[in-house]
Amino acid sequence: MNGNNKNIIDDCNNDLDKIRQFINNDPLNSLCPYLISYCVVRSCGCLEVCIKNLLFDYLSSGARQETINYLEKQIVDSSWNPSCGNIQKILEQVNPNWSRRFQDLTFGISEKGDLKSLVNLRNDFAHGRQITSTIADIISYFQGGCKILNILEQIILNK
Repeated sequence: MNGNNKNIIDDCNNDLDKIRQFINNDPLNSLCPYLISYCVVRSCGCLEVCIKNLLFDYLSSGARQETINYLEKQIVDSSWNPSCGNIQKILEQVNPNWSRRFQDLTFGISEKGDLKSLVNLRNDFAHGRQITSTIADIISYFQGGCKILNILEQIILNK
């Protein structure tokens, strides 16, 4: 993982761990539901940024400024959930072989469901629904999403 993405993931992990400690030490605190919602948005947003960074950095390397501008608008500045389906759609547009490999490497793995659960929680929160998952669930979903990010990196960098 490149240094920037590693720092983003590490910062998110640190935030999640501090909030987990707070919640575990005072589970009846009235702030806990808000902190849980924050963790959902924070962790899902972190994965979205890292996925976009990975795609943009690889595709823009050595490209002309016009191409970089286009990629920035299409990937970095666009708004989409970091779901496996959306990742696969982008990969299909860039390189169908990457898309097939991503589908093969993520077929039936639990981390795919973890990422989906995290995205669904973010969507629930965005639409005014209460988050009922625990901090442990959210951290687990985030870790699963990080494994999906690692699979994507493996495919793009041909490791």
